[in-house]
Formats: sequence, structure tokens, C-alpha cells
Amino acid sequence: MPQRVLVWPEVSGITKTACKSDLAMLTDDVAQQVLDECAAVRALGKVRNDTMFLRALITRAIAGTFVFSDAGNKVATERANAGKRPRSTLFALQTEEDKIYAQREFERMQAMFGVTNEAANV
Repeated sequence: MPQRVLVWPEVSGITKTACKSDLAMLTDDVAQQVLDECAAVRALGKVRNDTMFLRALITRAIAGTFVFSDAGNKVATERANAGKRPRSTLFALQTEEDKIYAQREFERMQAMFGVTNEAANV
């Protein structure tokens, strides 16, 4: 069986190790969408814990509630057009809709993990 090739956002090796087995439960296409979505939301600079955030996205994908946003699709398109993994500085959430989605996603993750705004700003 060929090795699975996924393009990861710029996260630590610890995050990759922690999430690799969870991603293995997803099809290649869905796993890559999850990683692209993670990269899109991280581009706002509001993800405080990559591992927890990525695991939350994976959990949604497994449950069938994951939604691949336009922002995530832009990351995928940029990566495909560049022929390599985009750095977070190479793309931006350009529309107001993308920014609103990413902010809501961030707030939803905060609520999921019981993080208050005061604790998130530490």
C-alpha cells in the first residue's frame, strides 16, 4: 500500500505526531481538507493550540459535521497552483466572509474547550 502523502500546515512535529493516527481514520481527500482548513484558520493568527484545534476539526470530520469553507478551499487552490505547500504568509483571507467564518470558527473552538477570552489572551 502506498504511503499517504498529506500536505500539512506549518505546525510542530509534536502536533503532527499527535494527530497523525486520528487523520488516518479519514479518507485522503477529507484529511487534506481538514489540514487546509486548519491552515486557513491559523492564517488569522488566533489558533493558540494547534493540536487541540486540529483534533477538533478531525473530530468533526469523523462525526460528519466538518464543513470545508471557502477559506480552506483557497488554501487548497493556492497549494495546487503553487505545486507545493503554501506558507501562511503566502495567502490571506481576503473576503470579509472568510474573516467572519474564521472568527466564528475560532470562537466555536474556544467554547468547545471552555476557553474564555481572558484565558486565550494569556
